[in-house]
Amino acid sequence: MKYLRIEQLRIEYQSGFNSPIFNLKIEKGQWLLLSGSSGSGKTTLAKAIMHLLPPDAQVTGSIFLDNIDLLLPTQIDNVLKRGIIRYMPQNTGLFFNPYKNAFTQLFDAVNIYNKTHALHKTREILEVVQLPFLIEKKKHAFQLSGGEQQRLLLALSLASAPELLIIDEPTASVDRKLKTQLIELIKSLQQQLGITILSISHEEDLYKPLVNRHYKIEDGCIIPYQQTITKPVLKLNNKDAKREIVLSCTNINYSFKAPTKQFLLLNDVSLQLFSNSITGLSGASGAGKSTLAKILNKTLEPDSGRIFLCNNEINGNNKSAQKKFQKQVQLLMQDALASLNPKHTLEQILLAPLLYHKIYFGKEEARSQISKWLHLLHLSDTVLQNYPHQLSMGQLQRMLFVRNFTLKPLITIVDECFTALDEANKQLIINAMKLYIMQNGASCLLISHDYNLLQQVCNYRYDIADGVLQPVGT
Repeated sequence: MKYLRIEQLRIEYQSGFNSPIFNLKIEKGQWLLLSGSSGSGKTTLAKAIMHLLPPDAQVTGSIFLDNIDLLLPTQIDNVLKRGIIRYMPQNTGLFFNPYKNAFTQLFDAVNIYNKTHALHKTREILEVVQLPFLIEKKKHAFQLSGGEQQRLLLALSLASAPELLIIDEPTASVDRKLKTQLIELIKSLQQQLGITILSISHEEDLYKPLVNRHYKIEDGCIIPYQQTITKPVLKLNNKDAKREIVLSCTNINYSFKAPTKQFLLLNDVSLQLFSNSITGLSGASGAGKSTLAKILNKTLEPDSGRIFLCNNEINGNNKSAQKKFQKQVQLLMQDALASLNPKHTLEQILLAPLLYHKIYFGKEEARSQISKWLHLLHLSDTVLQNYPHQLSMGQLQRMLFVRNFTLKPLITIVDECFTALDEANKQLIINAMKLYIMQNGASCLLISHDYNLLQQVCNYRYDIADGVLQPVGT
């Protein structure tokens, strides 16, 4: 008998979204990978197993764990209280308590299930997930790098010694080296503890050597995975276009201040972004890429250094220049959900900045432009009536680009905004960005751990390590 059996499962929302009909079986101790395009229903399936769907979701079909019916509230409550199933969601940073240090959070979780040996077990788990320094250094989660946060979330998931672990895009925001380390760590734990794992990811090649089975959601059905060949994305080919410096920074220094010492994160960094081009920025997790992005966007002040927009220095004294800068330099953050107001519909979110900056002649023209970019990015106009939490992460990341393109900025800074997108939608975004750049003489700073993508699409490339920015041949 299969350990996890999902039969004829379907989720329907009042908003009109209907999931595929899910049929899936996993044997005990196996690792199964589920992939599929953005918005195909992968995360919806994970949330259905965990009873984390919103109140308006109507669920039909069946989910059995051994002989336990997980769609019965009394049964699933008992399973969750005993910690038999654990879920590692996307948006790692949103699931930690900012007021407690990492060690205390893990200890509290372990103490629920193992009061007698809680302290010993907490230390043991931190050793297993390769975070032994947290035993002595009482760091908070926000002080950890992306890879360390992922391992801490894995540690919290192991606190109850689960039998089934559901992992949703665990390697989304870390560099290739850390991706491999994290996946190999999970494989090692699976073999040691006999855990059954359901993984959700677009990074099929990363998982392929380690998983037992691989399925994909395609055309509304779960089918065995078959590799498809995707065309490479090419560099922006506009040799005749004039390239001028549109944004630059000189001698940027930034230090991260800890309670006992100070770390130099950016050391005398200078960078130039040119019109009609894409500039790539890579580096290890925690190297300072996102910090530099925030400084260029003026959402973070450096210790020293200067920033110029079209050869005009930007400082806090000129308010009109500041307003122009806010519109001309847009930053697309890693966490799409945290970038969108949860109390507003997507239509309100998209219209507000357009009306504030008076880019179009009234709401109707603004709505027309929004609709144009929605269709180019394969999104329906109906999503505008939804709230951010009602969309998948891949759909939300595409919504960030819709907001950006309708705002018509001169410079777009893209900070790891492809992490929840499959290859087809990633290429769709890149092609839309190239179209936007060619039509508007704009510039893009593309921050990514995907070295192959940067090599394919960027006109200029830089790498940051030990606080120093170095050019890379393209």
